[in-house]
Amino acid sequence: MQGHLALISWIAGQTGTTLVGFEANHWETDPSLELTTPTDGRDGWYLEKPFFGANAPHRLRDAYRELLAETDVGDPRRVAAGERGALAVTYRRGRGEHSVGDRFDYVFISDDLTCTGLVHDYEGGTKAGSDHAAVRASLRT
Repeated sequence: MQGHLALISWIAGQTGTTLVGFEANHWETDPSLELTTPTDGRDGWYLEKPFFGANAPHRLRDAYRELLAETDVGDPRRVAAGERGALAVTYRRGRGEHSVGDRFDYVFISDDLTCTGLVHDYEGGTKAGSDHAAVRASLRT
Protein backbone atom coordinates (compact mmCIF):
# COMPACT_ATOMS: atom_id res chain seq x y z
CA MET A 1 0.00 0.00 0.00
CA GLN A 2 2.91 2.34 0.67
CA GLY A 3 4.01 1.91 -2.95
CA HIS A 4 0.67 3.21 -4.20
CA LEU A 5 0.87 6.21 -1.86
CA ALA A 6 4.39 6.98 -3.08
CA LEU A 7 3.33 6.71 -6.73
CA ILE A 8 0.30 8.96 -6.17
CA SER A 9 2.55 11.52 -4.49
CA TRP A 10 5.09 11.38 -7.33
CA ILE A 11 2.36 11.77 -9.98
CA ALA A 12 0.98 14.81 -8.14
CA GLY A 13 4.38 16.49 -8.49
CA GLN A 14 4.56 16.05 -12.28
CA THR A 15 3.57 19.05 -14.36
CA GLY A 16 4.11 17.87 -17.94
CA THR A 17 3.48 14.83 -20.06
CA THR A 18 3.53 11.77 -17.84
CA LEU A 19 3.67 8.10 -18.73
CA VAL A 20 3.78 5.39 -16.06
CA GLY A 21 4.17 1.75 -17.00
CA PHE A 22 4.35 -0.66 -14.12
CA GLU A 23 3.70 -4.13 -12.79
CA ALA A 24 1.06 -3.37 -10.20
CA ASN A 25 0.46 -6.85 -8.79
CA HIS A 26 -3.20 -5.81 -8.84
CA TRP A 27 -5.76 -8.08 -10.44
CA GLU A 28 -8.87 -6.77 -12.08
CA THR A 29 -12.04 -7.62 -10.24
CA ASP A 30 -14.33 -5.54 -12.46
CA PRO A 31 -13.93 -6.24 -16.18
CA SER A 32 -16.50 -3.59 -17.06
CA LEU A 33 -15.44 -0.09 -17.98
CA GLU A 34 -17.51 1.28 -15.09
CA LEU A 35 -15.11 0.94 -12.19
CA THR A 36 -16.23 2.10 -8.79
CA THR A 37 -14.05 3.44 -6.02
CA PRO A 38 -14.52 1.77 -2.61
CA THR A 39 -15.58 3.98 0.25
CA ASP A 40 -15.00 1.63 3.19
CA GLY A 41 -11.72 2.64 4.86
CA ARG A 42 -11.71 -0.66 6.77
CA ASP A 43 -11.09 -2.57 3.53
CA GLY A 44 -7.53 -3.96 3.67
CA TRP A 45 -6.99 -2.91 0.04
CA TYR A 46 -8.51 0.54 0.47
CA LEU A 47 -5.31 2.35 -0.52
CA GLU A 48 -4.82 0.22 -3.63
CA LYS A 49 -8.34 -0.02 -5.04
CA PRO A 50 -8.87 3.73 -5.51
CA PHE A 51 -5.70 3.89 -7.63
CA PHE A 52 -7.49 1.81 -10.27
CA GLY A 53 -11.01 3.14 -9.61
CA ALA A 54 -13.20 5.52 -11.56
CA ASN A 55 -12.22 8.49 -9.39
CA ALA A 56 -8.53 7.74 -8.97
CA PRO A 57 -6.56 10.00 -6.62
CA HIS A 58 -4.13 10.89 -9.39
CA ARG A 59 -4.47 12.64 -12.74
CA LEU A 60 -3.53 9.71 -15.00
CA ARG A 61 -5.76 7.40 -17.02
CA ASP A 62 -5.49 3.66 -17.67
CA ALA A 63 -4.48 3.68 -21.35
CA TYR A 64 -5.95 0.27 -22.14
CA ARG A 65 -9.35 0.90 -20.56
CA GLU A 66 -9.53 4.20 -22.40
CA LEU A 67 -8.60 2.55 -25.70
CA LEU A 68 -11.32 -0.08 -25.25
CA ALA A 69 -13.90 2.56 -24.35
CA GLU A 70 -13.06 4.76 -27.35
CA THR A 71 -12.69 2.13 -30.06
CA ASP A 72 -15.17 -0.19 -31.64
CA VAL A 73 -13.88 -3.46 -30.20
CA GLY A 74 -17.23 -4.59 -28.85
CA ASP A 75 -17.72 -5.97 -25.35
CA PRO A 76 -14.29 -5.95 -23.66
CA ARG A 77 -15.16 -9.20 -21.90
CA ARG A 78 -15.52 -10.83 -25.31
CA VAL A 79 -11.97 -9.92 -26.28
CA ALA A 80 -10.55 -10.82 -22.87
CA ALA A 81 -8.42 -13.91 -22.54
CA GLY A 82 -8.74 -14.31 -18.77
CA GLU A 83 -11.01 -16.80 -17.09
CA ARG A 84 -12.01 -14.25 -14.43
CA GLY A 85 -12.76 -11.62 -17.01
CA ALA A 86 -9.47 -9.69 -16.97
CA LEU A 87 -9.36 -7.35 -19.95
CA ALA A 88 -6.00 -8.84 -20.96
CA VAL A 89 -3.62 -11.45 -19.58
CA THR A 90 -0.20 -10.18 -18.56
CA TYR A 91 0.48 -12.66 -15.76
CA ARG A 92 -0.84 -16.04 -14.61
CA ARG A 93 -1.39 -16.74 -10.91
CA GLY A 94 -1.33 -20.35 -9.77
CA ARG A 95 -0.18 -23.43 -11.63
CA GLY A 96 -1.47 -25.77 -14.28
CA GLU A 97 -5.18 -26.07 -14.94
CA HIS A 98 -5.99 -23.96 -11.88
CA SER A 99 -3.99 -20.94 -12.99
CA VAL A 100 -5.82 -17.67 -13.46
CA GLY A 101 -4.99 -15.09 -16.11
CA ASP A 102 -4.83 -11.51 -14.84
CA ARG A 103 -3.75 -8.09 -16.01
CA PHE A 104 -1.00 -7.06 -13.58
CA ASP A 105 0.83 -4.75 -15.98
CA TYR A 106 -0.52 -1.29 -16.75
CA VAL A 107 0.20 1.86 -18.73
CA PHE A 108 -1.16 5.09 -17.27
CA ILE A 109 -1.04 8.34 -19.26
CA SER A 110 -1.62 12.04 -18.72
CA ASP A 111 -4.40 13.99 -20.44
CA ASP A 112 -2.15 15.25 -23.25
CA LEU A 113 -1.53 11.69 -24.50
CA THR A 114 -3.87 9.44 -26.48
CA CYS A 115 -3.44 5.69 -26.70
CA THR A 116 -3.86 4.52 -30.31
CA GLY A 117 -2.92 0.90 -29.69
CA LEU A 118 -1.80 -1.39 -26.89
CA VAL A 119 -0.48 -4.94 -27.08
CA HIS A 120 -0.23 -7.39 -24.19
CA ASP A 121 2.16 -10.05 -25.55
CA TYR A 122 2.07 -12.75 -22.87
CA GLU A 123 3.51 -15.44 -25.13
CA GLY A 124 6.35 -13.19 -26.29
CA GLY A 125 7.17 -12.12 -22.75
CA THR A 126 7.33 -15.66 -21.43
CA LYS A 127 9.39 -16.84 -24.43
CA ALA A 128 11.87 -14.08 -23.59
CA GLY A 129 12.20 -15.48 -20.04
CA SER A 130 9.77 -13.28 -18.10
CA ASP A 131 6.71 -14.43 -16.20
CA HIS A 132 4.84 -11.33 -17.47
CA ALA A 133 3.65 -10.15 -20.86
CA ALA A 134 5.57 -7.60 -22.84
CA VAL A 135 3.28 -4.56 -22.92
CA ARG A 136 3.66 -2.04 -25.75
CA ALA A 137 1.61 1.11 -26.09
CA SER A 138 1.30 3.33 -29.14
CA LEU A 139 0.72 6.91 -28.00
CA ARG A 140 0.31 10.32 -29.61
CA THR A 141 0.14 13.85 -28.33
